[in-house]
Order: sequence, then C-alpha cells, then structure tokens
Amino acid sequence: MRFRFAFAAAAAFALLIVPAGLAQDPPAEEEELTESHEITLDNVGESLVVRGRIARTEANPVQGVTIHFDRAHIDYPFRVFIPRDNLGDWEGTDPVKVYARGRIIKITGEIEEQGELPYIRVTERSQIEIIPRTRRRRRRPRGPDPAAVIQAAAAISRAHAVSPAGR
Repeated sequence: MRFRFAFAAAAAFALLIVPAGLAQDPPAEEEELTESHEITLDNVGESLVVRGRIARTEANPVQGVTIHFDRAHIDYPFRVFIPRDNLGDWEGTDPVKVYARGRIIKITGEIEEQGELPYIRVTERSQIEIIPRTRRRRRRPRGPDPAAVIQAAAAISRAHAVSPAGR
C-alpha cells in the first residue's frame, strides 16, 4: 500500500512539473561578437558586431567624435567614428561623457578603412550599445567574524580583570 501511495505521489508531481519545463522558451541565440583588438584591415567591407573597452574618446568640433579602444594590435588600432552631422541623435548628451574611458560597448556596422586604420562609421545611436558591468560578489572573509572576536576578547578581559580591592 505504501509503495502505491509513494508511486502515485511521484507520478502526480511529475505531471505537474514536466509540462512547465517543456513550455519554457528555448534559449535565445547569442550574437557573434568580435573583440575590438581582433579587427584588422582584412575585415574591411564586413558587417560585424564589435565589442571593446574604451581607452579614450575625443571630440573634434569640425569632424565629430572618435572612440579609441585598448589596443593589442599597434599596427591596426580599431576605432569608432561618429561624424558631426550624425551627432543630432545625441541631442542633450555629450558622447564624450557617455562613452567614457573604461566602459565596454558593442558597435554594429561595416568596417571601413582610412589611412590604413580600420573603423566603423556610426550614423545612428542604435549602432552603439553600452554593455552593463556585472557586479562581482564580495567574498566573505574566511575565519571568525571580527565582531564576535572583539566581543569574546572583551568578555575574557572582564572575567580576568583584577579588582583594586583584590590586590
């Protein structure tokens, strides 16, 4: 009798769980990202999604804004160029401050070449996306809790304290 009850309970549980597991959406396909330091002149003409950490951003009032990345390739430093005519999408914000040093961004576009330097020309704000930083979990220090150690030390010192009359 016990066996039948346990089996029936397990079967009922399985019938409740399995349909919910099958109804989940399949995992979304991840975009294929190319790191900024991997871009060379061989990529000119390709449409890519590039990810990189910003080394510096500079604005030229005549030309526009240029974003430079940390470079592993000294020969081919990849960059992003936002022409002055297209800065209207950033109305009310300063791209130099938005795309500050240390931020990681994702850029979508065609790789072009100017002066043997590969770059992506950004014509719409939707081509650049800031990748949010993931917070690291703080590790708890190993060993005893510091507050508990202080309390224990105070209790020991009180227990062993010599009163002035006891001398």
